[in-house]
Amino acid sequence: MKNLKLWLSAAAIATTAPNIAAAECGEVSITEMTFSSAIITTEIATFLMEQGYGCTVTRVPSDTIPALTSLAENNEPDIVTELWVNSAGSAYEKLKQDDVIQDMTQVLQPGGLEAWWIPTYLAEEHPELKTIQGILDNPDLVGNRFNNCPTGGWVCSTINRNIARAYGFEEAGIEVFDHGGGETLAASLASAYEAKEPWFGYYWEPTALMGR
Repeated sequence: MKNLKLWLSAAAIATTAPNIAAAECGEVSITEMTFSSAIITTEIATFLMEQGYGCTVTRVPSDTIPALTSLAENNEPDIVTELWVNSAGSAYEKLKQDDVIQDMTQVLQPGGLEAWWIPTYLAEEHPELKTIQGILDNPDLVGNRFNNCPTGGWVCSTINRNIARAYGFEEAGIEVFDHGGGETLAASLASAYEAKEPWFGYYWEPTALMGR
């Protein structure tokens, strides 16, 4: 499978059935990312390839930027199980134009959602917080903090910081706090919600946390 690039994004999940047979599958490398939906997709794809086609699957720890960089420089891995294409920028389009990668199908239907959130109880108690201007005017009501994505491969971290800078978060007294991982970001929202405390930050869906 060394010449087959399957690009599974929020944008995609691949089907390998029309392309390979068990006897010729051989070794396949697949990303193992750190967020839940990609983890699930990797598990399913790995099971199907190993049990259905006899592939030898190697999992490569990765995230958006490392995956794009590896594809551009090394033409590996063979399969990227999920990519949020709005975070990939021009690099993603260039890899497609150069025929390095190929979209196969949608992983998430109708698609993933990224947003800045406050809890419903906070919006109900302080309706003014339903707008960015309202938050800038009342930073104490959100705890003077924006809970940001983790750094290190999470493109949303950089995007959020740039937007926060444009809005003047620092001047308004709002700290942009980079979490150490997806788990701590989720834990901060879950614990704030349980205690009915202020929380303002980035999250995405579908996720188990947002489902709850």
